[in-house]
Amino acid sequence: MRNAWLVAGAAVMASGIPFFGTVAEAGTAQGSPPTTAETMHARYPDQNPGANPDNPASYPFLPPGQVVPHLAGRTANPQPVGQDLALNRPYIITAQIPDSYWHNMEQSNYPDQGQLTNGKMATLNFKDPQWVGLAYQYVHDITVDLGQVENIKGCSLDFLQDLGAGIVFPDSVTYYVSQDGKNWAPVGAVPSSQGAGDFTPQTQAFERSGINVNARYVRAEFTNKIWGFIDQFEVYGNPTPDPRAETPHGHPTVTWQTGYLRASSPATGGIHNMLLCYTDGYGPLGTWQVSDFLPMVANEDASGHARGPMYDGFLFSNYSLSTSEDAWNSWLKDLFSPGVQLSALDQAVSQYKAQLKKEQSARLPGLWPDGKVKVVVTIPTIQDTSNFGPVGNDSSLDLNPQDVGQQKALENKLKAVQWYIQQTMRDFQQAKFQNLELAGFYWQPESLNVTKPEDAALVKGTSELVHQAWMRFYWIPFYGAVGLTEWRKLGFDAVMVQPNVSFNWDMPPGPRFESVAQFAKTYGTGVEIEAHWDVMSSDSSLAQTAQNRYFDYFTAGHLLGFEDNVMNSYYENSKTLVTAYADQTPFYHRVYDDTNQFIDRLWDGTQYTQ
Repeated sequence: MRNAWLVAGAAVMASGIPFFGTVAEAGTAQGSPPTTAETMHARYPDQNPGANPDNPASYPFLPPGQVVPHLAGRTANPQPVGQDLALNRPYIITAQIPDSYWHNMEQSNYPDQGQLTNGKMATLNFKDPQWVGLAYQYVHDITVDLGQVENIKGCSLDFLQDLGAGIVFPDSVTYYVSQDGKNWAPVGAVPSSQGAGDFTPQTQAFERSGINVNARYVRAEFTNKIWGFIDQFEVYGNPTPDPRAETPHGHPTVTWQTGYLRASSPATGGIHNMLLCYTDGYGPLGTWQVSDFLPMVANEDASGHARGPMYDGFLFSNYSLSTSEDAWNSWLKDLFSPGVQLSALDQAVSQYKAQLKKEQSARLPGLWPDGKVKVVVTIPTIQDTSNFGPVGNDSSLDLNPQDVGQQKALENKLKAVQWYIQQTMRDFQQAKFQNLELAGFYWQPESLNVTKPEDAALVKGTSELVHQAWMRFYWIPFYGAVGLTEWRKLGFDAVMVQPNVSFNWDMPPGPRFESVAQFAKTYGTGVEIEAHWDVMSSDSSLAQTAQNRYFDYFTAGHLLGFEDNVMNSYYENSKTLVTAYADQTPFYHRVYDDTNQFIDRLWDGTQYTQ
């Protein structure tokens, strides 16, 4: 996660409780707890609604202080036209990009046993076995076979929402019909009309009425958010075809792949491999010196001799910041401090260039246009604070919707973002770095917040401000994050997806990497390379396991194609690669050398370690 967890969050991570917003993902990472000087990167959204709906522990997504919702009576569904043609008919559920880990989670906890067409409605209790639970995996299709061509008047898919348990309505459901199960014609989309930000357990029937079509197959398509719970798929009409009804003339379903986000694309800002650097906290770990950056800018041998370039992009982020003008200013002040952070990176690049010039190397111009590396600066996570501080003519911005309403709070948040962008660009210009170029800004939350209806508008508004400044907008969400399939509509330019393999050692790496690669090629993203904090553990057995998971990313990149001309980001905790470079023990130093093998496209492993 981007505003990195530290030891203060160890108890939270150990409990496996995820949060929305600041900490977008948490999970069941194994290994030893980080030391006081390490960051925590709890990055796997594997939470199930709990066993007892009356127990607060069963609501992993319930904000602190929010009471356990009361289970009242459920919503009455609209009266149908005709009989339920889908009653007791067979159906299949498919995910556009299936993930075996999540599918097994579904079947272990909220299995599909044919109940979606048995005519029975579930209660509001999410443990009612009538509910079928679908975990993440984005676009889903449910297709029912009526057995013969019949006259369809309407259809309805019934969902549960219980936000505290991570069960969320989709934004919409789109229905299709077919006579042969191959060629599909759309018959309408039904948007969600309730539930935004509401923690009250409730149901909603996504009903499409007013249809008059003869077909045998009916399909409902929707994009899942966290967990989707469904109890009935109903199709209403008459068994006898209507000669006056429309006959669908559809087309085969085609899933287009745009390919990975190419490093050569203008959207990347000229970045191929981007290292995350956390600053302003935890003493030396949050203070980057020239000596720290030298082996990150260049692939150095043990004597400090540069064997070639390494990272061409550096993303600067914070460990954690409160949402205030004072805190944001303080972080920027540290970021632009002389001799450290950005200044140290500038000097490191200068020294590398001097060495290349001395050796009369021609490698630099081909990698860094104008001899500069690219810098991306984080926009800190924005909380609902009542007193952000003075900005422009405002003595203090109030960002809390409970104080000023959602619209005004959104406007004030965007004022704060605009001030921050302008201040960062002024500071960068005044610093007069000779070897750095500001490429853009990074959005820190790793998922849209489904408990805040205005969250998408905040991201889109921020994107407009970034683009007005002629900068690019970057995002690195976890796989399964809400909004990831809509990243272009949200206004991002470059997105890299976290596979989350390093942080769940029970997960078979191959199927997850294949799922992420399919997603990245379908939606045009890059991939993040992630190291568990235990890759440098003094416990060699533990370090070996963590290293194996890390090296699996390289093997996946080699096998699945994101080792090549693809924009990749690298989460390496706090200076893990710096530590690996300094450690000349071959077992630990190989973490550094093997990372360079991958960056140089020389990794040739073909077998995963699990």
